[in-house]
Amino acid sequence: MRLTRLTIQNFRNLDGVDIPFAGSPVIVGENRVGKSNLVHAIRLVLDSSLSNAARRLRTEDFSDHLGPDPIADGAEIRISVEIEDFGDDGRLMAALRHAIVSGDPLRARITYRFGPGELAEDEEEHELSADAYGWTIYGRDDEDATSP
Repeated sequence: MRLTRLTIQNFRNLDGVDIPFAGSPVIVGENRVGKSNLVHAIRLVLDSSLSNAARRLRTEDFSDHLGPDPIADGAEIRISVEIEDFGDDGRLMAALRHAIVSGDPLRARITYRFGPGELAEDEEEHELSADAYGWTIYGRDDEDATSP
C-alpha cells in the first residue's frame, strides 16, 4: 500500500494543500511550518486507534483565514488521502472496496470531514454551535459516512 496524494482544506495552517506523493516521501521543514499538522491530518483519516474524541476537532483546528468563529459560520475541514498498490492484499481490498476511484492503476480515496451535520427543523444555519458539528470518514466522493 502506498499513499499517492494528500489534499487538505481549512485545517490549521494547511489550507488548500494538494500534495502528490511519489517514491518514499520525506517531510522536512523549519519549525512551525506544519510538519506535525501534516502528520496529524493523515492520522485523522487513517489511524483506526484514534478515539472519537480525538477526531472531534475544535475551533483552533480551523485555518485562521476563516475568521474568529468558523463553526458559527458553518465552515468545514476536509482531508483526503489517495492510496495505490493494495490490490494484492485481500484484507485491504475488502476494507477499501467502497473507496475505489480508479481501476488502472487501482486507487482508493478516503476522506475525513469535520463539519456541521444536518440541521434540526427548528435550527437555522446562522445558529450553528460546536454541538452541531461532527466528523465522518467516507470513501470516494460519497458522504456515506462511517461516523460514531
